[in-house]
Amino acid sequence: MDGVIEFKVEAPPKDQAYVIFNPEKTNIDELTDAIKESGYGVKKIEEKV
Repeated sequence: MDGVIEFKVEAPPKDQAYVIFNPEKTNIDELTDAIKESGYGVKKIEEKV
């Protein structure tokens, strides 16, 4: 996805993903939509600056 700089996925037991992105090219809503369209769920989002 345009704007994603780096990502890391931790499979079970954590089932978490970390995404570093350029906010000038994408945003949390677009990332969430892309994750859901890929067939995965989004339960909680934590933004760290």
